[in-house]
Amino acid sequence: MSEGHQINEWALRTIKDKYSDVADITLHIDHEHDLPGDQHQPLAPLRPAIESLLFERGIRDYQSLIIHYRKQRTILELSCLPEQATDGWLEQCNAIVSDVPWIETITLSTIDSTSTAQQ
Repeated sequence: MSEGHQINEWALRTIKDKYSDVADITLHIDHEHDLPGDQHQPLAPLRPAIESLLFERGIRDYQSLIIHYRKQRTILELSCLPEQATDGWLEQCNAIVSDVPWIETITLSTIDSTSTAQQ
């Protein structure tokens, strides 16, 4: 659900930026309260940019990625198969959380356990 909200924000901003004569658009009512100045904050990236970042950092072939957006930051949930090689992933996720200001948390899960990288 959170990812759908972020896509909505991208759509609204894109339309308004491209068509200056558009005064108002109603696509969806967000479940979060808007803060003053939020309209001018950079938007957190969508799935393709997040997947590219993970790939560049060596986090590949995960089973699933769930993205939650909150106040233009992301909370990522990565799931892997128990037999999947994930050596170094927790350290890499901790580095990503430290380096990337729009990523708040990355949670790694398998059927057997869960580990979290968090600011």
